[in-house]
Amino acid sequence: MLIRKIKQEILFLGLAVGVFAVLQYTPPGQSLIAEVRGWFLSIPNFEDLEEEFVSANDLNWGLESVFTGERKTIQDFLDKPLILHFWATWCGACIAEMPSLVQLSQKLGHRVNVAMVSFEELPRLKENSHCFSNKTHHFVANSRIPEAFKVSAYPTTYIMDRHGFIRSTIEGPRNWNSPEVENFILGLED
Repeated sequence: MLIRKIKQEILFLGLAVGVFAVLQYTPPGQSLIAEVRGWFLSIPNFEDLEEEFVSANDLNWGLESVFTGERKTIQDFLDKPLILHFWATWCGACIAEMPSLVQLSQKLGHRVNVAMVSFEELPRLKENSHCFSNKTHHFVANSRIPEAFKVSAYPTTYIMDRHGFIRSTIEGPRNWNSPEVENFILGLED
């Protein structure tokens, strides 16, 4: 009887370890975890906002596409509203909110630009490419972050209008794929 119970416990433990390994170390498992985490993210609050102008020097801050090597500046994105999102591959909250940010980008299409910026080394980003929901929006910083973009926590997101004003600064993970966010961004098009 005791041996049978020990065998059952070993079998259960092996099954639990196997499920954990699949969820933690495979892209489909990580996507599932991110989706479940996303269910618990709050929607950003856009009340009581103060505009903050970004200097021309800060708008010329250089970024490099993780996958194509294309070089851009923040100014290059300001033909329409910009979601400037700072994240890291080691940040679970960043990974959790990324699918909703990509969904918002896909929903708004050509009406918004999205730049997801990491300060990690390019090889590390490429080796963690399973973290990326969409490979077109990801950039690595070419130089030190400008004063206008203070990042004290990950994720941090700045929403800018096309005139170079920061219209919202949000720290922490959020559900970006919501009517409130969509309406706020579409209101910045003029």
